Amino acid sequence: TAANLSEHDLSKIISLYGNAVQDIYELAAGQKWMLEEGKHVKSAFFLQILTKAVISLDPATFRQQADLVCEKHENLRSAFVYRNVKHPYRVVLKDRHPEINYFDLSDISMEEFDKRISKMMEADRRRGFDLEKDSLLRISVYKSCEKDTYALIVSQPHINSDGTSLGILFGDLFV
Repeated sequence: TAANLSEHDLSKIISLYGNAVQDIYELAAGQKWMLEEGKHVKSAFFLQILTKAVISLDPATFRQQADLVCEKHENLRSAFVYRNVKHPYRVVLKDRHPEINYFDLSDISMEEFDKRISKMMEADRRRGFDLEKDSLLRISVYKSCEKDTYALIVSQPHINSDGTSLGILFGDLFV
């Protein structure tokens, strides 16, 4: 789809993702700006939501649902190629799974649980995203000591998502 895609840039994209490429788009003006500004601060334009829920959560079923959501929304299967290319591109991959991590913290008090979650959120922000390599949807699930009570941290780079799409994501994951 990218009109200005050069042979050099196409070769670079193919070298990164092979035949997993579904489509290639030029970046919107706002995405170009965020990409340039985000190079200076690792956690810039980082969306992160913490939600606590009392739910019956089966890790395998949750993984399947998250994979289905990624199949449905191409932005969740995207990567941003900007190194060693003339122009940056959003590359939609045919298949990309979210990064999902599970932690059982049911052996600590709720007070300690909340402190640990705060530290994990900060560590997640410091980690940031490698826009060319990382899955652009990261979900960490923390089981607490209270029955069926979990904390979920959902992280995404803002270049690939916004507040409205986060609402859609949560609806698709949990409804």
